[in-house]
Amino acid sequence: MADLRRRWDGVLWHNLDPTPAEQPVIAELTGRRFLYRRVGCDERPMRLETNHKVGEGAAECERRWDVNIDDCRTILTLSRIDRPTCHLQRNNDGVWKGQWLEYERMPIEFIPLEA
Repeated sequence: MADLRRRWDGVLWHNLDPTPAEQPVIAELTGRRFLYRRVGCDERPMRLETNHKVGEGAAECERRWDVNIDDCRTILTLSRIDRPTCHLQRNNDGVWKGQWLEYERMPIEFIPLEA
């Protein structure tokens, strides 16, 4: 149990011990800027910082980010402190897409702003 407590904080979408397959995705996203678009609602630039924190563009519902590979699907989760806001998957065009999990449940697009 002590080993589990050290390796996992108990939050399902947090990935404190990324696999070798997840590490390059995390490295690719860290420090990058994206356009966070809540389709039909609003948009703003957002930067994914180290330690799974959202820097520029952070708000109550978008404070953390995590990457998990589940069943061969790479999932980027943006979250509050206590629960996920959205789970996104990257399309062939490089845009991450998903849907808000609460409130309006609007579609989300996470568009890279720089190479």
